[in-house]
Amino acid sequence: MAIFATANFTGTDDATLQVADTNFTLHSSYTVNSVITSNRCRNSATAGLSCYYHSGVSANADYSASLDIYAASNSANSQSGAACRLSTSDNTMYLARYIQGTGWTLAKIVSGTFTQLGSTYAQTLTVGNIYNVKVQAVGSTIKMFVDGVERVSVTDTAITTAGKAGLRSQLGTATTGYHLDNFQAIDASSTSSVYSDLALIWDMAGSVMGDLSLKWDLLNSVDGDLSVRFDVLSQVFADLAVQWDVFTEVNGDLSILFDMRNMVASDLQILWDSAGTVFSDLALRWSMGDLGGKITIIGSSFRRFIQ
Repeated sequence: MAIFATANFTGTDDATLQVADTNFTLHSSYTVNSVITSNRCRNSATAGLSCYYHSGVSANADYSASLDIYAASNSANSQSGAACRLSTSDNTMYLARYIQGTGWTLAKIVSGTFTQLGSTYAQTLTVGNIYNVKVQAVGSTIKMFVDGVERVSVTDTAITTAGKAGLRSQLGTATTGYHLDNFQAIDASSTSSVYSDLALIWDMAGSVMGDLSLKWDLLNSVDGDLSVRFDVLSQVFADLAVQWDVFTEVNGDLSILFDMRNMVASDLQILWDSAGTVFSDLALRWSMGDLGGKITIIGSSFRRFIQ
């Protein structure tokens, strides 16, 4: 997954968002500015909606937009949320938001016409607390997450173009309403695949190689060759080269050979063999070369293979 837009809303208090961060543009369908308050972003008016889009460019139309909501107060009619597939020329978007007195809702706006998608997730925000909301669009699957938990998932084909990631809010002062922080937009790792949202995290802390954290994303494969992207998040050896050989298709037994060369210690080979099953009862064998020894781990070590 690749992050293509971020914002922390630092700047001088009361500066408009587009001045404090030139990556943001006030949408032409909205007239109310958002401003900076204590390194957060808020609506500047006691009436009216504000909507901005970020200049970041997604790889395609499959991505998510998220932000933190700080509850300064639960003022009547206040609302704030994150948007994706936001048109820069028309009032069109998918939106995940919190509405005071209602709860968390997922919605689409198409040329100004608002339609709620799925059910409301009811919750009363605690003043002073921070909550995270994310809207995600992958193909026709549109989802809302609250604090990392999926709360709504629907199928909708009304908005298919990538557009932009953005934010939308109503009502606020320096001490009231819902203030925004930590905006982020991320390309989705998988589209139209049986491996949608597959994320495996390895943590080899304390091993003879040092701390190693690897994140896998399996991309866009249903019954053909497997395409894999490898993200090395933190490791103590440099210039890690990875060569992958995928010997079979995902319809049958999966056998993947990793060959990691140019490490500060010795070559490391990891052989996966899930013979007889597809991503079940995974057998993992490490052969550590001159690092000495062999470790064999048998069992279902990883849990989120197919959602």
